[in-house]
Amino acid sequence: MSELVNWNIQDVAELASASTTQLKEELAKAVTITAETLQYMGRIWQELERRGEDMSELRSGLAAYLPAIASGRLRAEAVVRFAGKAMLLNKMAALPINQQDELLAAGEIEVITPNSDGEMDAQRVPLHRVSSEHLRVAFGPHGLRNLKQQRVFALPVARPRKAKRAVDTTLNFDDRGFLRSGRMAVTARGERIGVREIARAVADHLGVEIELPGSEDRADDRPGEIAG
Repeated sequence: MSELVNWNIQDVAELASASTTQLKEELAKAVTITAETLQYMGRIWQELERRGEDMSELRSGLAAYLPAIASGRLRAEAVVRFAGKAMLLNKMAALPINQQDELLAAGEIEVITPNSDGEMDAQRVPLHRVSSEHLRVAFGPHGLRNLKQQRVFALPVARPRKAKRAVDTTLNFDDRGFLRSGRMAVTARGERIGVREIARAVADHLGVEIELPGSEDRADDRPGEIAG
C-alpha cells in the first residue's frame, strides 16, 4: 500500500503549513489506501462466507459493497468516491469492470437532458452530481446507452401552459335593465336578473325601502321574461 506523509492530522497548524499540491497528493493517496483496504476487507468477507459464516448483520454502510468488491463486480475506488450515492454504485456494479474504470477516469458521464425549450441536449455531468433521472436515461439493462439510445428515454420538459385571457367581470346593467358581468347576462336558474329584482332582494334582506323611478314594474324587468 502507498504510504502517507507522517503528518499529525490533529495538528491544524501543520496541515495549514502544507502546500495545496501536497494536500491534494495526500488526499489521493488516502483514497487509494482506503480502496485497497476495502479490497482486503472484501477478500476476508469472501473467505468468511466460504466458511459458512452468517454475514447478514454486517451488511450496512460500506460493508454492504464488500461482496461486490470481493467478487470483482465493483471497483473499490468507486465505493470510496461515491459512498453516498447508492443508486450510482448499483448502476456501476452492473457495468463491466473496463467501463467502470473508464467512468472513474473520466469522472463524468455524457447524458441527454431536455433543456428549458424542450429540446434534447447532450451534457457532461460530473458523477458526484448525477441525478436519478440521469441514471435512468444513461444506464440500460445491458450497460451504458449511447446518445442515440438515450434520446428515446429522455423526457421532454413540460411546457408551461399559456396564461388564460383576462375575463371582464365588471358588473353593469344593459339598456333594458338586466344585470351583466362583462358582456354576459347574469342569470338565476337560467333567467336574467333585472335591476328591480335586485333592488327588491336588497331591500328585503336589509329591511329597508328602496325607491325606484316609476311606480309600475316594466314587463321586461319581471322574472321569467327574457329580453330578445
